[in-house]
Amino acid sequence: MINKLTIAGSLAVLFWAGSQLYAQTDSLSYRQCMKLARENAVLKGNSELLDELARLKMENYQVSNMPQLSAFGKATYQSEAIAITLPGGMALEMDPFQYNTGLEAQQKLYDGGLSGKMKKVEASARQAELNKLDAELYQVNRRVSQLFFTVLLLEKQDSVWLLKARLLEARVAALETASRQGVAARNQVEKIYAEAFRVQQQRLEVQSNRLKALGSLSLLCGQTFYDEVQLVVADSGWCLPAKNRPELDYFGAEVQKLESLAGLQQAKNRPKLYAFGQTGYSYPGLNFYTNEPAFYYLVGAKLSWTLFDWKQNQREVQYLRIQEDLMRSRSAEFKQNQELALREQSHEKEKLLALIELDVRLVEQYASISRGSAAALDKGTITSADYLEDLNQEVQARLTAETHKLQLQQSLVEMKLLEGVAVPGL
Repeated sequence: MINKLTIAGSLAVLFWAGSQLYAQTDSLSYRQCMKLARENAVLKGNSELLDELARLKMENYQVSNMPQLSAFGKATYQSEAIAITLPGGMALEMDPFQYNTGLEAQQKLYDGGLSGKMKKVEASARQAELNKLDAELYQVNRRVSQLFFTVLLLEKQDSVWLLKARLLEARVAALETASRQGVAARNQVEKIYAEAFRVQQQRLEVQSNRLKALGSLSLLCGQTFYDEVQLVVADSGWCLPAKNRPELDYFGAEVQKLESLAGLQQAKNRPKLYAFGQTGYSYPGLNFYTNEPAFYYLVGAKLSWTLFDWKQNQREVQYLRIQEDLMRSRSAEFKQNQELALREQSHEKEKLLALIELDVRLVEQYASISRGSAAALDKGTITSADYLEDLNQEVQARLTAETHKLQLQQSLVEMKLLEGVAVPGL
C-alpha cells in the first residue's frame, strides 16, 4: 500500500509548485518580443555594411568627374629610323634609340549623363538590398509568433492540469474519510492517488517543454526570460500598425534598379568629350629635326562615340527589360499567394470563433457531469474509474477550449503578419 504521508506530501509539493509557477512578477508582450528579436537579429548589422558599401561607391562616382592625372614613360629601340638628305647634301638621321616620359592630365567635359546614371543605379541597388534585408528580417516575426504562442499554449495546458490536480486532491480527502468510515473501498482511493501521480508527470513534461520554448524565445530575443515571466496577448496582433510587406517593397526596388541599369546602358553609347594636356621630356623632342632631347607640352580635346556595336547595347537593354517583367511577375505571384493565405486565415478565424462558442457549452456540460460524478463517488454509488472517465472528459474539453482560444489569437496575428506590420520602435 502506498504510504499516505508520502502521497499527501507529493501532492502538497505539486500544488505548491503550481502556485509558484503562476506567481508572475514580470510581463512580456508580443510587440516587445518582435522588437527585441529584430534588434538581436544577426542580419540587422548588415544594413550598416550596405550603407558603407554605398558610400564608398558614391565617393568613387563623384571623383570620376574630377581631373585625372597620370604619369607615363616609354623607351624603345627601333630596327629602322628616319633618315633624310636635305638640300645641300646635309643628312639628317634620327637615333634608333628613343624615350619619352612625362605627365598627362584629363578632364571629362561631357559623358552623356553616364556619371549621373551610375549614381542612380547605385542608389537604387542600395535600396533594393536594404529591402531584401528587411524582407529577411521580417521572417523573424513568424519565428517569434511560433515560440510565443507555444509558450502560451503550454502555460494554458499546465493550468488545466493544475485544476485537475486540485480536483483530485479534493476527491482524495473525501475518499480517505469515506474509506475510514467503511463507505469506500481502499482500492478506489488508490486509483485516485495513481491518477494524481499521472497528472504530476504530465505537468512536469508540460513545464519542461515550456522552459525549452521559453529558452528558444530568449535566445531569439537576446534576453534572459525567467520562468516567472508572464506573456501578454492583449496587443499581440490587431494593435500592430499596418505596413506594406517588405517583399513587395523589395520587388518594387528591384524594378527601379533594373530601370536604372537600362538607362545606364543606353548612356554608354552617347558621345563623350574630354580635354587633355600633356607635358614631358623626350628624345628626340617634338622638333625631331634637332635630334636632341627636349621638354615639351601639348593640349587638346578628344571625342569618343560608339557609332556601331552590332546592336550589342540594344540587346543588353532588352535583356534588362525582360528582367523587369520577370520581377513584376514575381511581385504579382506574391500578391496572389498573399491573398490566398489571407482568405485561408479568414476562414480559419471564422471556424475557431464557432468552435469557441461550442467549447463554452461543452466545458459547462462536462464540468456539470464531473461534479455529479464526484458527488456520486463520495457516496460510493460509482467507482473511481467512472469518476475519472468523466473528469478526463472535462479536462479534455478545457484543454481543447484553451487551444482554440490561443489558435484564434495566433490566427489574428498571422493575418496581420500576412498583410504587413511595422515593428514598433524600429
